[in-house]
Amino acid sequence: MGFRTRILIALLALLPLSIAAKWVGWGDSAVCLLSAGAILPLAVWLSTATEEIALSLGPTVGALLNALFGNAAELIITLTALRAGLVEIVKASITGTVMANLLLALGLAMTAGGIGRREQRFAPVVARVNGSAMTLALVAILLPSLAALSSGQSSAGDGIPGSASESFSIFVAWVLLAVYGLTLVFSLGTHRSLYDVAEVDFGASSGTSSGACIDGDPNSRGSNSSGASIAAGAAVAGDGGSVEDGIGARGSGEAGFDAERPAPHQGELKPPLLPWLAVLLGATAGLTVASEQFVGVIESVSEGLGLSAVFTGVVLLPLLSGFSEYVSAVSMARRNKMDLSVSVVLGATLLVALLVVPVLVLSGPLLGHPIDLRFDLYELIAIVTAVALSNLVSLDGRSDWLEGVLLLAAYVILAAGFFYAAPPIASAPIASAPIATAPIATAAIATIPAAPLLP
Repeated sequence: MGFRTRILIALLALLPLSIAAKWVGWGDSAVCLLSAGAILPLAVWLSTATEEIALSLGPTVGALLNALFGNAAELIITLTALRAGLVEIVKASITGTVMANLLLALGLAMTAGGIGRREQRFAPVVARVNGSAMTLALVAILLPSLAALSSGQSSAGDGIPGSASESFSIFVAWVLLAVYGLTLVFSLGTHRSLYDVAEVDFGASSGTSSGACIDGDPNSRGSNSSGASIAAGAAVAGDGGSVEDGIGARGSGEAGFDAERPAPHQGELKPPLLPWLAVLLGATAGLTVASEQFVGVIESVSEGLGLSAVFTGVVLLPLLSGFSEYVSAVSMARRNKMDLSVSVVLGATLLVALLVVPVLVLSGPLLGHPIDLRFDLYELIAIVTAVALSNLVSLDGRSDWLEGVLLLAAYVILAAGFFYAAPPIASAPIASAPIATAPIATAAIATIPAAPLLP
């Protein structure tokens, strides 16, 4: 058992500690910190178990499993928050996830991978194909907001009626789910051979034993690769070159690749299914409990710190739910595997746009808290900025530490804008106050004696 595995197991003790903190009455701050700390290792175990089960079930079923459960941590946390009625925080987390993936995760990967190297290279087709699909998906998400702004209406609800906005958002959600289904058909059906080549890349980079994903490199084979294997797998394999070399000879199809590397998993035993299935179920249950603990106190803790609900959703929630993706992207970049790192980041963002967002929109009415896709103007600017900058720095197929620093600087500036722009939860205006004081003001005016008429 490796050192990192021991750490991940030890961190699981934070879950019972967070439950004890709630019952003993240690305060909301202690419950928030302990439950947030418990979410991090649970997300790593969930992603690792998903990938191990995928390897055990074979390429087709495993790829489908990765595609469906690759973003399980994000879904569990956001659905828990939505069920608790934190609609504003959930909507803000959509913006925050896009920002964190495209600016923070990609910036950290380029910075960490570029230190000690003049530059790193990756297949430009990875960024081009996934960047185009990701841009189209995010534009579809932003269309309800753009429709409201084009007619001179704000996103706060004084323009398009709530029912019409929700109906438009639900329509967009169904379209995105249909597109997501077509990406699965493309990866697992019509262009299955391209995915098979991508599987060689991921298998070759993840070690030879079933436990290497945690002991040698946490999350190196976790579900974060699902974003690349399903949404970006064809892009990784499209050049026919070696991901190991980054800019290896670009052959045509599998022939050029097979000449460089033997077939995957030769002489290897598949991971045991039942133990990892138990880990998956246990991590899912634990993550659900930890999310309930975290969501139950996040509003009061944010209010105590003077933070707004928007800032909490944009910054804090994505950092917890996407922790395993950031670790995976950075670890791959340090090993000079920028093809995989870029694919993880872009593929994860694409899965959020095509799967997580539609599920949230469609689940809102069922949970009693409908959610639409109308965002504030600054949120629109943040999403467009993140997509544009990530495309600009990745389309040339080269990266260095300075480009990573620029992405990190953009993330910090946008996050600071959310901190200063939105009022804290405690100082948010109360809509009922003017209504309550209106009769008092009317009565006061009525008591003023009328001036006598001049003769």
